[in-house]
Amino acid sequence: MMSAQSAASLVIDAVDVQVLPSELSQGLTLKNMQITGRRDLPVVQVAAGALRGYGESPPLPSFTGLDAHATAEGLRQVRERIIGQEASAALEGLHSEPGLPGPVRCALDIALHDLIAHAMGVPVDRLLGSRQQQSVPISRAIGFHTANDLADLVKLYRSLGVNAFKVKVGRDLHTDLQAIEVVRRSAGVECEISIDANESLSRGDAVALARAAKGFGVAYFEQPVVRTDLDGLRAVREAGLLVMADESVFSANDVARLSDAEAVDLIAIKLIKCGGLGPAMEVVRAGHAYGLPATVIDPLGSAISLHAGLAVAFTIEPHQYAHGLSAGFDVDSPFAPHVQLEGGRLSPRDAPGLGIDVTWPAKAERL
Repeated sequence: MMSAQSAASLVIDAVDVQVLPSELSQGLTLKNMQITGRRDLPVVQVAAGALRGYGESPPLPSFTGLDAHATAEGLRQVRERIIGQEASAALEGLHSEPGLPGPVRCALDIALHDLIAHAMGVPVDRLLGSRQQQSVPISRAIGFHTANDLADLVKLYRSLGVNAFKVKVGRDLHTDLQAIEVVRRSAGVECEISIDANESLSRGDAVALARAAKGFGVAYFEQPVVRTDLDGLRAVREAGLLVMADESVFSANDVARLSDAEAVDLIAIKLIKCGGLGPAMEVVRAGHAYGLPATVIDPLGSAISLHAGLAVAFTIEPHQYAHGLSAGFDVDSPFAPHVQLEGGRLSPRDAPGLGIDVTWPAKAERL
């Protein structure tokens, strides 16, 4: 194991980026988005001598405005500010540069944390804070399907050990309620079920769905209305369901704003929104300060972003809500997860860095 002193003198001598094909076995179909089959995934390798760190930013343009190739281009533009720097200085500079897009910061932040943790011989979550739990419950998002397909999918995931489900809504009241009912019946009364509209509903439709969904034991309603409609979020709370903010939360300042407006009960963290592990921890701490529990969601990335999300989740004080960290099990390539699901929960792999074994493609494109 290298000492902290040795880790502090890591000098980056190479940065490689690729846009790799990622194959999804299931994916998600939503009202305004479809994430299925093959998608491009920007990944980055940061090297310091014999050590390597890996990062990625799963493309979600509706959140960040950047697709995979735009993210890769952003990574190319930071070359001179990364190569030749000491790793911790590069990490600090990464988050002090105004205007650098979140997905670009995210990929490099994860890679630098992974590199530094490898040098110190510790898991990444030990760099972020004290581990608050030894395992975390996870949920699986379920997109738009026919009733029969919904039932089959839930039964499949239940057979794999998933005990919590997030039902995507936003079609019409009847269809949404039918989907919720099918998932509840197929999953069983013991499973956590939440719903997520991804900003797609009007205030009136969101309130109507919230009132009707209470009868199915829905735990919370994620992002029912557009991210800026704080009055609409509060109206859904007043209709009797807990509200989780996702698209409304990019930073700790957003958490404070939502708390002051009494608009939500829970917050969702995506590393691509925050800009990596460091900023995500700022959101976690803000949530704790304002009494808003945080869950971590991985937007269909590979093992890199799944394990990075887990590192954040392990530092969050335990609460009853599942983290959206099951998507990696649907990713057949380029890198598979190194975790096992037991009793609906994932446990850390106490290996250095992110705890994954990456076979980097031979023809990496140097930045």
